[in-house]
Amino acid sequence: MSKSSKNHTLSLPIDLLDKLKDFSKEGYITSVNAAVKEAIESYVIKL
Repeated sequence: MSKSSKNHTLSLPIDLLDKLKDFSKEGYITSVNAAVKEAIESYVIKL
């Protein structure tokens, strides 16, 4: 994957975003952005 990045706005369901924020606060993930990035990378690899 490319090391450079570009901002893009996404819409997520509120309950999913709240869970990601909680996981970040509890230290399970480094950030919401990192979790979304990892999920998208995994999805793209599976395609």
